[in-house]
Amino acid sequence: MKITIRKIDKRYSKKLFQMQEDVFCEKIDKNLLRHNTLENFDEVFDKTNVTLGVFDKNKLVGFGILIIAKQNKILPNSLVYASTTLPCIKSEWIAKEKINLKLAKNEKIKSTTCLESCIGIVKLIIVKKECRGKGIQMKILKKFDHFYKKFGIKRVICSVSPFNFFSLNNFYSNGFRLIYRKNLYDGYDRLILAKNVKK
Repeated sequence: MKITIRKIDKRYSKKLFQMQEDVFCEKIDKNLLRHNTLENFDEVFDKTNVTLGVFDKNKLVGFGILIIAKQNKILPNSLVYASTTLPCIKSEWIAKEKINLKLAKNEKIKSTTCLESCIGIVKLIIVKKECRGKGIQMKILKKFDHFYKKFGIKRVICSVSPFNFFSLNNFYSNGFRLIYRKNLYDGYDRLILAKNVKK
């Protein structure tokens, strides 16, 4: 495989939707993945977000979506830190450091294109079945690091099913830590992970 990752636009919306539908046709636990509509994918491209396409030569084999949002619309002012231990994750990875999700009053954002007090949300990463196990999800996460800095994002969050062991280990390896657990998307059990973006 010769993998390239690049930013894509709304012309790919239907292909992303179809890739999601292909995953749902697999024999997987449907609780692992939120089912997005085609309109959801269209909306992603209508805002200040980043959608990366993963290509093997010219064939789209995966994608990742990074949402850029105002922090006060996403998170409460204070978060209860989870003490849950996860059997799928190496014990030394369990968060010991504080994940600060609030911007200090004197903390300035350098990028002029950034929303005030913005936060990044890794919304969705999907890789075609035949291309999994080749480190593509980690490559997308590393590519997102460039955009965190470009938009002046200091904090990033994501939600992952507690049974999606592969993704949990990838996110932990990328510096995310567990902050709390809650039901999302009409009752689906999710672990909320977060990380501070290094300068």
